[in-house]
Amino acid sequence: MKVLQRKTPSPSGGTSKSPGSLVAVGSGKGGVGKSTVSVNIALSAASSGLRVGLLDMDPLSNTGIVLDIPKSRIDALPQGYSSNNLEDYRVVFSRNLHILFPRAKLKEMEVKQLRNLVFQVLWPRLLDDYDVLILDLPAGIHNQENLYLLPYIQELIIVLNPEPTSHVSAGGYMKAALEVNPHVRFRFWHNRFEPHGDPAFNARDVVGNYNRFVPPELQLPAEIPGGITQDAWIPPDQALNLLLTEPDFTLQLLYRCEGALTLLTEQLTPEAGKDCSINALDALPLAFRRLLRYGLIALGSRPGKEELRSYLEDVLGYSSIWEEPRVADALTEYLNLVGSQPGRTGAYQAREVLYRYYDCSAPTQLRGIRQSFEYRLIVLLKELKQSSILGENPLVRNTGGLLLFYYSLLKLLDHPALLRIVRGAVPRRPGPEGAVRDRYSQIRGVLDGNTSFRSRIVEVVKQLFPIAEKQLVRIAESQGLEQFLFTYPTDDRASDGGGYNRQAYAKLVHRVVTDLFHSGLGVVVGLQDSPAAREITRATKLLLEEIGSAGRP
Repeated sequence: MKVLQRKTPSPSGGTSKSPGSLVAVGSGKGGVGKSTVSVNIALSAASSGLRVGLLDMDPLSNTGIVLDIPKSRIDALPQGYSSNNLEDYRVVFSRNLHILFPRAKLKEMEVKQLRNLVFQVLWPRLLDDYDVLILDLPAGIHNQENLYLLPYIQELIIVLNPEPTSHVSAGGYMKAALEVNPHVRFRFWHNRFEPHGDPAFNARDVVGNYNRFVPPELQLPAEIPGGITQDAWIPPDQALNLLLTEPDFTLQLLYRCEGALTLLTEQLTPEAGKDCSINALDALPLAFRRLLRYGLIALGSRPGKEELRSYLEDVLGYSSIWEEPRVADALTEYLNLVGSQPGRTGAYQAREVLYRYYDCSAPTQLRGIRQSFEYRLIVLLKELKQSSILGENPLVRNTGGLLLFYYSLLKLLDHPALLRIVRGAVPRRPGPEGAVRDRYSQIRGVLDGNTSFRSRIVEVVKQLFPIAEKQLVRIAESQGLEQFLFTYPTDDRASDGGGYNRQAYAKLVHRVVTDLFHSGLGVVVGLQDSPAAREITRATKLLLEEIGSAGRP
C-alpha cells in the first residue's frame, strides 16, 4: 500500500508539499508508553512493505532503547545538527525501517535546530526516501520542544492510559496544541486499556474528564476544528513490558489463562433482558442493557443490586428508571440468573488468585499461589463438566479446552530440562556480566523474515509437542476431563484413532512457543495470539488507510 501525498498547511500559513503519511505521536505526560507505541506503529507499517522513517524528536530519545540498538551505533552519529546529509543521522534498522536522529537531544535548543533541519532542509529528501514518516515527539504538557514541532503536525496521536492524571495531562496537551495549531487532528491511542476496568472512571471520555478538573477558561471546546478519533484500545500485555529483560514463560502462560477466564466470564454472563421472563429490561435502552452486563463482568462474581446501580450511576448518571417497580423486579431476576450460572463464580475466583500472583513481590510465595490457581482451574473445569452448559454453549466447552491445555503446559514448566529447551532458543549476545538477551537481533530478524529464528521455534515445537501431548491426555484422563479435549469435526475422517485433534494441538503449541519466544521484546511483530498485537496491527492499518485517503485528490 503506497500512501499518497497531499497539501497541508505550513506554519507560515501557506502550503507545503507534505506526505499524507506524516504522523506524530505525543502524550500529555511521560510513562504512558508513547515511544513504545511509536516504535510499534513503525514496525507494523514496515512489516506491511512500506518504507518507514521513524524520527526521534524526543530529547530523551527512547526509540533506541525500545529497539535495543547497540549504543556504539548511536554514539557513531554526529553530535549537533550542522550536517545537511540525511545519511549522517540515519540508523538502518531493517530493509524497510530507518531510525532517524536517535541520539539524545539534551542541550538547549537542540530540538529547535533539529526541527529546522527536518522541515526546512531535509524535507524533499524525506519525501523521496519514505512512504511513511512517524515523529516521536517530546512527552509532557510543559515541554517547550513540543511548541517547536506542533505547528508542522496535522495528524497527532495522543497516547494515554485509563486513569485521571493521564487524561488531564492529555487534555492540557490538546489545549496547548490548539493554541499553536488550531487545525490539528487528534487521534487517541488508549494504552493498557481494560474494557472492564474501574467502573467509576469513564476511560472513553477524555475531553470530559479533562474539563471536569479545570476551570471554565481552560476547558476544551465541545467541537474541535480538526476533529477527534478514538483509534486504538491496546490492552495490557506483558509482551510489551521492557522491564522483562528475560522472557518469563510462566507469567506469559498465566496471562493467557487470564484472557481465557475473562472470555469464559463473558460467555457465562447472559445479556440483560434476553433470558428474563419479565420483559421490563427489554424496554431499557440498549446502552443501559450493555452496561448492566459489563458491570457484572467488572464487579465480580455476584454484586448486589445497590452496587450495580451505583456503578451504572457513576457511568450514566442518575436515572429515575431504576425506581420503577417492574424494572427493579426484572433487575433482581437478572442478578439471580447471572449468579446461578455454573462456573461463573469459579472463573472469578481463579482470576482473583491470578491477581494475587501478579501483585506478589515475594518469590518464595509465588509457587504456592500458582498451585492454588491450578487447583481452582481444575475445580472450575469439573463444575462446568457437571452442568448442562457444555452441550448448550460450544464456546464454553472450547474455552474450557484452552484452559486445560494451558494448565498442562504450566505443569510442564516445572521440569527444568524442558524449560531449558524453550529458553535455549532465545538469541543472546555478550554483556558486561555474562550473556544477555539479544533483543536487537531478534526484532530485526523477525521484521526481515530471518529463517534462522523460525527454525529455532520449529525445533522447540518438535521437541515439546510430543511431551505436551502426552501430558495433556494424561491430565484429562486422570481428572475425568476428556470432554474438554479438542476433537475432529464429526464429518472429518482425519482422526488418527486417538479421538482428539492432534493437528489443533500442534498448531496451539506452535503459537504458544512463538509468543513465548517473542515475549518481553517490547514490540508486537512476531506475536500471534497477543491481543495488544492484534489491536496495534488493526489500528495502524486503519491509520494508514485514512491518512492515505486524505491524500487522494
